[in-house]
Amino acid sequence: MEFYNREPKGTIIKFEAGEILQKGCFYRDNLRQARAAFVYVLDGQEGWVRPHFTYFGYRYLRVSGILQEICPGHGC
Repeated sequence: MEFYNREPKGTIIKFEAGEILQKGCFYRDNLRQARAAFVYVLDGQEGWVRPHFTYFGYRYLRVSGILQEICPGHGC
């Protein structure tokens, strides 16, 4: 997962990986103790953000803390 940062300095964005939607809701109880999350405190510099030294396998991704409109893909 990667994203293009346009958020102000100090914004905290959280990405949570999951495999299941249960009744249309994001479901993570099957992960038990696994955190499967990435929290990023933005530095205010516009540009691409990519986690290093980690990887996630997921089907769904819940994103919280973003103030701007989410635009999927590299063409935004």
